[in-house]
Amino acid sequence: MTYYFAKESGLEIDFVICYEAKVTLLEVKAKNGNSKSAKTVLSHPQHYGKTRLIKIGDYNISEKDNVLTIPHYLTFILGKR
Repeated sequence: MTYYFAKESGLEIDFVICYEAKVTLLEVKAKNGNSKSAKTVLSHPQHYGKTRLIKIGDYNISEKDNVLTIPHYLTFILGKR
């Protein structure tokens, strides 16, 4: 299942999914790679639990800490990993 998450404070996550049996934030970026809300959630596991982030946008493939970054054209791999 896919969920959307928002708070009155302005914190907003595009999608929250279960990926590889873990809670995963999914952010889709058209231009700007800023994921301020997702970084807030990742930095407060005591409030939101242990999560990770998949960022989709005009980027190269990279993985650092709990953030996997992939370009739009490779989203098909999400179901195969």
